[in-house]
This record gives sequence, C-alpha cells and structure tokens, in this order.
Amino acid sequence: MIYNRKATVVRASQPEFLSLVAIGCVIFAATILPLSVQGRYRFERNAITLQETETLSEDTQLVDAACMAVPWLICIGFVLIYSALIAKLRRIHTIMVSSLSLKRIQVTREKVLTTILGFLLPIIAVLTSWTLISPLRWERTVTKTDFVTGFPTESFGRCTSEHSAAFASTSACVIALCLAYALVLSYKTRKMPVEFSESTYIAASVIY
Repeated sequence: MIYNRKATVVRASQPEFLSLVAIGCVIFAATILPLSVQGRYRFERNAITLQETETLSEDTQLVDAACMAVPWLICIGFVLIYSALIAKLRRIHTIMVSSLSLKRIQVTREKVLTTILGFLLPIIAVLTSWTLISPLRWERTVTKTDFVTGFPTESFGRCTSEHSAAFASTSACVIALCLAYALVLSYKTRKMPVEFSESTYIAASVIY
C-alpha cells in the first residue's frame, strides 16, 4: 500500500482507512500467539503425597495473561477493522447525501475519528471491566488418575472465570451492533461507484 500510495485505486480507497484495517488484521491474527500458550496445573503438587499445595506453578501468571490476551486481541482487532470500514462508508454516505441537496460539506478527520472511537471505546470498556472484575484464569481439570498411586494420568486445561459468559456475551453484542451498522451503511451506499465504496464486499464479509 505504501509502495503504491500514488496509484489511483489506492488513493480512491483512502489509505488512512486501509492502514487501520491492516493494523486490525495484524492484531486479530496475533491471537494465535496466546492461544498457543498452555500451562500445567495451577498449583504445585507435593512430590510425596501428590496433593496440590498452595504454591502457584511457575508459569501460572504467564498463562493467565495469555488467557486474558485472547479476547482483547480478538475484539480489538475485529472492531478496529470494521470501525475503519464503517467510518469510510459513513464519510462517503455523508458526501453523497450532501451532493444530492447541492450542499458542500467537509468531513473532517475529527468526525471520522469520532466514528471509530464510538465503537472502540465500548469494547475497551467491556474488556477492561472483564479484566478487573473476573479475569480469565488457566485451570486444568483431572479426568483420570492412576488406580494405584492416585497420580493424574489424563487432564484438560482451559481458560475460565466466574463471569466469563456474561462478559463474552456483552462483547459479542458490541461486535454485532458494529456489524449491523456496517450492513446498514453498505445498503445506503450500494449505488456508489466501486472505486469509492466497497459496500458489496463489506456486506459480503459481514454475512459470510
């Protein structure tokens, strides 16, 4: 995009929005990194009795941080991608409406930034509340033990918290509103030339 910044198609696509979309994609794709982190049991086990102690495992804090990083990266990346596209569509729609009434209007960067922040701030508020009130923690559950020694032979681990379902649902609602607004704007700008508005492709990405 930087190399071809003077090309007509890049200039018509408004590079500032393309940059935000690219950043959002990088953040979203980075989710694979914390997802690859797994830990042992949350608490150390006594070498003789094999019972859990009150001492946290060495990697507990790292794995807990990785657990909470997943919703942050997914939600921020996703909302940043679509809020940038929404800001672009909204700018085009505003200009289109003003042209029909033969009025000259200037859509400033401040107004565009307000649109993007209008979607980013709510999801940041939800994620911050989630992190402070009920952060995800790594828990490993034993599913099978040795009959003689009682030592765990099979287990599974997952990230969980007391109110994770409520916060995940709230985050999903914010994202759903973002996607719904993107569909509305895509419909309103459907008649614009594709060089200036990719409403068809945006709508397809939301649906599929």
